[in-house]
Amino acid sequence: MLESLGRKRTSGVLEVDGNPAGAIYLDRGQITFARASWVPDLTARLCRVLQPAPELRNLLRGSDQADRDIGAMLVERGYMARNELQSILRSAMIDALLALTTPLSGGSSVSDIRFEAPGVHWAAAFVRLPLEAVQSEVARRAEQLSRAGVADTVPIALADFDRGPAILTRDQWAIACRINGSLTPRDLARQAGLPLYDTITALGILLRRGLCTLATPDAPPSRS
Repeated sequence: MLESLGRKRTSGVLEVDGNPAGAIYLDRGQITFARASWVPDLTARLCRVLQPAPELRNLLRGSDQADRDIGAMLVERGYMARNELQSILRSAMIDALLALTTPLSGGSSVSDIRFEAPGVHWAAAFVRLPLEAVQSEVARRAEQLSRAGVADTVPIALADFDRGPAILTRDQWAIACRINGSLTPRDLARQAGLPLYDTITALGILLRRGLCTLATPDAPPSRS
């Protein structure tokens, strides 16, 4: 259905009910925003970057809703540059589209899909992605996640640190600091405010280095 809407250069919002649930906003066939219940919302992502005071944090709540127009406020007041906001919006869109179109785990179900027009989202003033480019990146990210070998619903535990010092990236460290044996990759992504695809990729690296382990009796999947 999404491909058909893109070819017809349709404007509106594609609503998905189920697990995951979400929405994809289109303007003349281009994607302007997407959200999904399995991935961190836009507020979590913005808070990670801005580290806002309580007053601004309250303003950011519900920032992924179409009528909030948080973006204009953030840019006009100098909280972040336009290109920084565009980068966050783009990653949020790819993350949501991955969850909605190529679910990472079993148990996903769709109860209803409907298209509503009009459906304008404030993010359209900052980013528009051609459907073909989105599909290409989603496919690339899906392959990357498959290689990581980490299910998004399996709790992650820290391993015994008996391998000496390790060098981690900033994002890997942000994830590692939150691992407690009960949080899943989805939980860790939400707490860190990172894209789910980046979280799973980072966890795959940490697993291969022996810094964390799956908190289940099952061994990590073998890799070629």
